[in-house]
Amino acid sequence: MIASLVRSPALRTLVAFGSVGIAATAVHFAVGLSLVNSGTATPFMANILAFLCAYLCSYVGHHRFTFRSNAAHSRALPRFFAVAVLGLVLNQVIVYVCVNLVGWSYLVALVIVVSLVPAIIFVAGKFWAFK
Repeated sequence: MIASLVRSPALRTLVAFGSVGIAATAVHFAVGLSLVNSGTATPFMANILAFLCAYLCSYVGHHRFTFRSNAAHSRALPRFFAVAVLGLVLNQVIVYVCVNLVGWSYLVALVIVVSLVPAIIFVAGKFWAFK
């Protein structure tokens, strides 16, 4: 049973998606922290630059490994950028609504974010950006 799961294309895709996501998160963290600690950028600017670097890491990883897409970069790159921005906006909206409007803790908001947003990004990537 486990051997058949490992060979499952769906499981391979999910593992690749998670791995690329972890790598992109590490890039975001490293770039942002490096820019702030070196005094090169303010936290706000560092976060924007780190987001863009993480986006490129995520795009290449998902295009090549997660979805093994044949879509032209001229089509997939801007589409995945829209997906990435959607993810960023959803993160912010969920946190704002949960914390500021509903009064829940930030931890609850984060649990909701990490439960919903990656699933939405996966579906949008698979069926639209990299199709």
